[in-house]
Amino acid sequence: MADKADSADKLTKTKKLNGFDFDGSAEEYNIPADLKPNYLWDGADLDNLKVPGLYVGYKVKPKGYNAPINISILIEATDGRYSVKQMKTDFDTKIISARFYSNNTWSTWDKLPSESSTNDWSGDNTFQKEIVAKKGLKGNATTSSTADKLKEGDQQVKGSFTLPNDNSMLRVGNDGDMAIVKKQGSQGTFVVGAGRSFIINKSDKLPVNVTDNMNKIFEVTPTGIVMANRFTGSADKLTVQDSSNTDLDKLTTDGIYKVWGVKLTNYRGGWTVYGTVAVTTYGNNIQQIVFENSDNTINVRWFSANKWTDWGVVARDNQATIWKSSQTFQGGLEISHATPFIDFHFKNSTKDFTSRIIEDIEGRLAFRKSDGSVGTILANLQGNADTATTARSPQVIGILPNQSLNDYKTPGSYSFQDGKINNSPVNNWFSLSVISIGSYNGTQILQDSNTGTIWIRGWSSTNTWTEWTQISGLNSDNKWTGKQEFSKAIVGNLQGNADTATRTGMIDISNNTNLNDLKDNGNYSCGTNNTYNSPVSRWFTIVVVRNGDYNGTQTLTDTNSGNVWVRTWSSGNQFTNWEKMSKDNTVVHNSGDQYINGRVGAKSFGGNADTATNLQLQYLPKGFHVDGIKSSGTYTQIDGDIKGLPAYPVWGIMEVTSNGNDVIQRFNVTNGADDIVFCQRRFALNEWSGWKKF
Repeated sequence: MADKADSADKLTKTKKLNGFDFDGSAEEYNIPADLKPNYLWDGADLDNLKVPGLYVGYKVKPKGYNAPINISILIEATDGRYSVKQMKTDFDTKIISARFYSNNTWSTWDKLPSESSTNDWSGDNTFQKEIVAKKGLKGNATTSSTADKLKEGDQQVKGSFTLPNDNSMLRVGNDGDMAIVKKQGSQGTFVVGAGRSFIINKSDKLPVNVTDNMNKIFEVTPTGIVMANRFTGSADKLTVQDSSNTDLDKLTTDGIYKVWGVKLTNYRGGWTVYGTVAVTTYGNNIQQIVFENSDNTINVRWFSANKWTDWGVVARDNQATIWKSSQTFQGGLEISHATPFIDFHFKNSTKDFTSRIIEDIEGRLAFRKSDGSVGTILANLQGNADTATTARSPQVIGILPNQSLNDYKTPGSYSFQDGKINNSPVNNWFSLSVISIGSYNGTQILQDSNTGTIWIRGWSSTNTWTEWTQISGLNSDNKWTGKQEFSKAIVGNLQGNADTATRTGMIDISNNTNLNDLKDNGNYSCGTNNTYNSPVSRWFTIVVVRNGDYNGTQTLTDTNSGNVWVRTWSSGNQFTNWEKMSKDNTVVHNSGDQYINGRVGAKSFGGNADTATNLQLQYLPKGFHVDGIKSSGTYTQIDGDIKGLPAYPVWGIMEVTSNGNDVIQRFNVTNGADDIVFCQRRFALNEWSGWKKF
């Protein structure tokens, strides 16, 4: 090549030309044989070398190179500078490589084979003739039918297959997702690619073939979880799942999982768990077991019929179990201990207990507070509780007739209706509460259900009973047999005597009162209420004065007429007839003048014989039955309301004669029964005869 472009035979157009640079175009794209080389310089950009020619560099450092190199580059081009080939020879490595420029893009450098250097091909290469190797071959030839160890299909090696160097591996699979790798400075390992599982399967045949049916027996998941169908022996360590929030509903693959500080969802309270999860599948059913170290519980649930059951806690022998949710027991619960107990922790209290149920004595349950004192039960109870202070609707036990209350020492509530009962202050219809004090003492409290009167007594260790004592009621009548002292004034009506009483009040007589029962000291009054055994029907006062325990006097005053009546009783219930007290102007004096029938000095008598003593008329209350009239006298009822006569209603006078044993009743009709003028009957041998009508 000439120094100047004008003398170049093959260059018709020159822009610039010197000994170190060539920039121009050639009409013909073949480079002359005598073309002199261009010299490369430090920092030269090989990507910009697109002009045909030969470029050489001695110890130059082109752009992108870190160290000086000795190279030559031969450039060929077609279509101007838009299709370029560079062939580079590296004199240091003795490697020849080439690349192409097309569509404004350079390809990567490809090595060209040579006899004196090692040749690696990244793509497929086809050889038309047999490959004869003077040395061992590396890699595979997919179509090398004559290479004994490189043919397609199964390979067999007689003897060992050795990779003697570090940083070597045996990679398997078309995507290279598994390999046996030996890195320098580390032990040999099985390696799986990112996002892939490492699985060990068991074949159904021997020897193993890729077409065999295989069952998985071990797996390492992409997240590092180790799963196995079953373990024999022990596993030193299980890989911890990386997820900080694992949904157990989605953990459905057989295996054992160690979870340490992992927040699990769809698990009890959804809290952070320290423990182990075991998953077992059989068909469409799944079982999950969580061994939780945080509260020392074993928790289990099942997936069946397309839904999960609730979590259940498995109780363990000789190990305290804490349940954080309600538990339901379908069968019995047995607790064995020297003193079996159940503890309660109100509002998650950290105390040993806030309430305790304990069998401190055989056959007895005690309720204790945290300080050991007796607790309180607020509930409906059946049976007895020795220390119960608040019990609603206790079970009531009936007492049979002919029993003795001295035999009732078992704590409880009892009732008695009618019949004979011994050692009781009342005859029938009462309730009894029994309270035991220890094993030998106690109290009985009895209430008369008819009167409301309350009685109390106790027993001691010697089986000695105190007398029944009546308890005073604030809103009921009280009868004391002993002396009572009051430090302040008594307000209200009193019955009986008080040594220091300065005044007494009037007591109203209630409806249907029998005056035979009115024996307590006091002043009484009656308005329109019905009474029995009274000489008048209504509107009267009566004064009762007792004489000891068995005798007394009743003095009755008719407040309409002013008439006064008197009678007495003795031997407890033997009443005399009512005697009307005469007024001074209605009796005959032994001496002195009196007005008799309007005349002074005349004393004439009319009426009854001197010996008549029981002809005073007595008034019966309404509805009174004549079977109850056995005392001599005359009786009537102003409203005709008398029971037991041959007719009803009937008005008249009844005359009764009695010798103490036999009684004769005669009734004279005054109005109300035209067919009866007079009737009579008698009482003898404890029965009444029939009425005879006249």
